Amino acid sequence: MTLQPASKLAPPSTRTRFNDMSDDELVDFCRGLYAKQGISALAFGALKIHPTLYTTLYHRGLRQAVLVDRLGLVEEYRAWKADQPIRYGADLRERWTWERVVREARQAQLTQGFLPPAAWWQANGGGSLVQALYQLGRTWEDLRAELGDFQSSQFVESRCGLRWRSHAEASLSNFLYARGILHRRGSRYPKEYEDLTGRAYGMYDMHFEGRLGPLDVEVWGDKPNGADGDLYQAKREGKERFNADNPGFLGIHFADCYSDERLAEILEPHLGVVAPFRFDRPTDRVIPSTH
Repeated sequence: MTLQPASKLAPPSTRTRFNDMSDDELVDFCRGLYAKQGISALAFGALKIHPTLYTTLYHRGLRQAVLVDRLGLVEEYRAWKADQPIRYGADLRERWTWERVVREARQAQLTQGFLPPAAWWQANGGGSLVQALYQLGRTWEDLRAELGDFQSSQFVESRCGLRWRSHAEASLSNFLYARGILHRRGSRYPKEYEDLTGRAYGMYDMHFEGRLGPLDVEVWGDKPNGADGDLYQAKREGKERFNADNPGFLGIHFADCYSDERLAEILEPHLGVVAPFRFDRPTDRVIPSTH
């Protein structure tokens, strides 16, 4: 057998090989990369590893996005890209995907006993989850449905079996229940409130007995935007005006209802210092009573 000179056996240079390929051959070459290495082989950085490949593709009008489309891999590439971490300086951080939102929400659901509302996440360093959920085009109801969280109805049940109009009220109820403080759902304001404000009726959120007498409680929300915000602000001002001479009136911001420490501070003048002692489940000793 006659050996040929080494120069004739060596493959042509990569630069010459890609330049000499037709568009279809370039696409087939990239299809081969995908077959061997998977979808990551079609990322911009991976294509750049092969000298002059991406330059040739670009000049032929086969930019990375066009190439992926020609290969029929748009959805697969999009899903892979969504799972890749984002680089912030020297740090790599996991991207927010629907799967990650569900995973972290499920963990909170297990530890808290229910899916905490958006305000709880924002107060506990989880505001990015709330933001990601809406940026992904999802709603809080979508998340509740995914987790099978059946407290998504209008009323939320607290540990003592009472049903409330918000998670904040239920958390306040849990705090009182754990300390043996009897409480009940709010009653209707008297007719004098209607005469003062011109409103058809008003409801307190809760009543319970303090050291110096009964307490009438309102759990305030944040002022919404737009016309609803003006309506809510007027409603709150009317209730505050009516209760101006009521020594047993107590207004609590809804975000404070998710914190044992804040509630203990707010309620100390009315209840004294009362440690939780009613533990119905093994986890009750290790999680905040509001949850």
